[in-house]
Amino acid sequence: MKRNRNQRLFPNCHFRRSHHNKPLALFETKESGWEIAPAIRHFGRMLKIPCYQIVRDLERAEAFPDDCFLLPAASFLMLTG
Repeated sequence: MKRNRNQRLFPNCHFRRSHHNKPLALFETKESGWEIAPAIRHFGRMLKIPCYQIVRDLERAEAFPDDCFLLPAASFLMLTG
């Protein structure tokens, strides 16, 4: 993950998970927020793949239309090992 001089996550990091050069999912990180960012929703819809917004200050996961999900950073990190 991208980090600045103070070793804090940048508020808007973007990642793409792919297999054989085909994107499987989009990921975006945020410090806070309760809504899916318009850009990640747009590209998820355009590419027909799920998008995940990982939020540091979020207590529970939420699902949105168009395969978009808000995930607490702590839960996401536990899932990824």
